[in-house]
Amino acid sequence: MKQFTLALALSTLAMAGCSTTPSPQQLASEGNWEQLGQMDGSKGLTERSNSELSELHKLDSQNFDLYKQGYATGIAEFCTPETGYFLGLSGLSYGGQCARFDHENEYIQSWEDGLFEYDNARWDQEIQYYDYETFYGGVQ
Repeated sequence: MKQFTLALALSTLAMAGCSTTPSPQQLASEGNWEQLGQMDGSKGLTERSNSELSELHKLDSQNFDLYKQGYATGIAEFCTPETGYFLGLSGLSYGGQCARFDHENEYIQSWEDGLFEYDNARWDQEIQYYDYETFYGGVQ
C-alpha cells in the first residue's frame, strides 16, 4: 500500500513539475490571494503574516481573509498521512505544520515510518560503501 502511495505521490509531483507555478509576487499582483494561500499551505509553508503579504502587494482585510481561506485549504491538503510518509521518505524534517489538526499524530507516525525507510536506505548505502572499501581497497 505504501509503495502505491509513494508511486502516486511521485507521479503527482512529476506532473506538477511540468506546469509553470506562478510566483507569490505574481499571484499577489494579480489579486489571486486565495490561490497564494493554498499554494503556501499545500507546500507546508508557514502561514504568511499580514506584513509579509503587504510586502508582496497592497493588501486589504478582504484579501487577507482570502489568503487565510486558501491557506486553510492548502494546509489540509498537506497534512495527510500520505504526505507525511513522503516527507519522511525524502529525509525531510517535520516542522509542526499540522499541529492544528486532530490527526497530527497519524501524520507524525507516517512521517516517522517514511523517515525510518529513508534512514535504512542510507544505512544500506553506507554498508555497501564500507564493504567495498574494506574488501576491495578502493572507492567505487
